Amino acid sequence: MGGCFGVFEREDIVFGSVHYYVVKEISRGGKAVVHLVRNASTHQLYALKSITAFENQEKEVALREVSLLEKFKNHPNLVHMYDHTVAQNSDGKGEQIYILLQYFPNGTVQDLIDTMEKEKRTLPENEVLRILNGISLGLSVLHKNDPPLAHCDIKPLNILLGEDNLPVIIDFGSVTDVTNIDKNFAALKRNIQEQMHSLTTPSYCPPELVDLKGIFEDFVLDERIDIWSLGCLLYALAFHMNPFDLEVLKGGSLRMAIHSGNFSFPSQQTYSKDIEGLISSMIVVNPQDRPYIDTILNNIKMLT
Repeated sequence: MGGCFGVFEREDIVFGSVHYYVVKEISRGGKAVVHLVRNASTHQLYALKSITAFENQEKEVALREVSLLEKFKNHPNLVHMYDHTVAQNSDGKGEQIYILLQYFPNGTVQDLIDTMEKEKRTLPENEVLRILNGISLGLSVLHKNDPPLAHCDIKPLNILLGEDNLPVIIDFGSVTDVTNIDKNFAALKRNIQEQMHSLTTPSYCPPELVDLKGIFEDFVLDERIDIWSLGCLLYALAFHMNPFDLEVLKGGSLRMAIHSGNFSFPSQQTYSKDIEGLISSMIVVNPQDRPYIDTILNNIKMLT
């Protein structure tokens, strides 16, 4: 496929010779909007991500995301991209990068967490580990790339759930080549600082990305940025909250709690100490002391 898109207001989108109809908006954030669209002929549903780019650098970032999606589209734990195209905005200012993606009606891990909390239920431990294993397998593909890649934005909202709760990692816009991480580090930190002043707090970000005082500037940073975030996600999946929420509820600072790695486990829980140990092994302040993804996968295997 290829070609141009029509105008969203008409709810009729043409991608090459294939027509799609906009069903609804799924999500919106930053310069990206995701719509649910339906193929007019087959009635198949897809997710259509549109990224607004006014500057060449913004376009380059979006096209890099497309390139990564194309490279990893056949892995079951990484979102599948069907096609993409670039179109001029109707007002002549900037461009839209459109990415046609696999649609997941079951929503995100965050949706699952919210449902479990609302219904006062918890997932069985083996199901928690199965979801964690799938996410880890997806991360392993990125981390073992040559050069290694860090996702840099692992959180429940960025994990979709397929059939049988198969976890699928999405949003490759923050993926960073760890050999160039020093070059990209300032931009990553700026993005986190912007989040600090928005409605969404960077609860899943490691201390080196929330490092506003330069504490971690001399550390070697690598793909284990994702390991901290994965530990926070596991905590949320098990206990329906971020590991640092309790500290904030006590009146503490989220930023300071992340810097210190200060968190605790709920007094009443249904999971084994093995889950606690797995979480604690990942939420480690010094990035050089965190395990690599292969160690996480081996630990999961020993627990299942």
